[in-house]
Amino acid sequence: MTVKSLIFVLLLLASAALAEEEDEERAASLSPEYILTTDYVHEWIAFPEIKGTRVGRAIDLDYKPVFGRATVLFFIASWDLNTQDLIDEFMALENSYSPLHTDFIYIFSHDTDADALHFMEEVGIKGDAILANHEVLKAFKQPPLPSIYVGDRNNWFTMRFLEVKPTELKRLDEFLRGINSY
Repeated sequence: MTVKSLIFVLLLLASAALAEEEDEERAASLSPEYILTTDYVHEWIAFPEIKGTRVGRAIDLDYKPVFGRATVLFFIASWDLNTQDLIDEFMALENSYSPLHTDFIYIFSHDTDADALHFMEEVGIKGDAILANHEVLKAFKQPPLPSIYVGDRNNWFTMRFLEVKPTELKRLDEFLRGINSY
């Protein structure tokens, strides 16, 4: 082996060792909701716990995703026209999949308790609903309304729809049908 090729091999080994050390440092610096893995092409984001005040009850609701159940969050507001147009379709999805392995939670963004409660009674929302507080809105980066966040049965973020359109509800329906088929 020539001196040039020996130096090249040593530089290559040193470079690989530095890259591995940087990956370990990066993984250590990430928040616990991120997991660095060499098996996937991106970082996985864990579905966060949701803490807020239950609509109409003035008691706290601490929702933690349950392993084995999908989670669907609807960010809505009683005053939002798009929410009013799509709420029947949201509830149809809930009625279809909540008996299976899916939890549905309505999060009222920038609403008062009285307005949210009246809206729930008017349209017939019977599931869990909370008033979004600062922490919830920060965790989900102030989503435009209406928005949907979906977590799979392993508690990872799977998809999100911002300013939901009816075509996106069809995609959500297909996903929920697939994830609840086993």
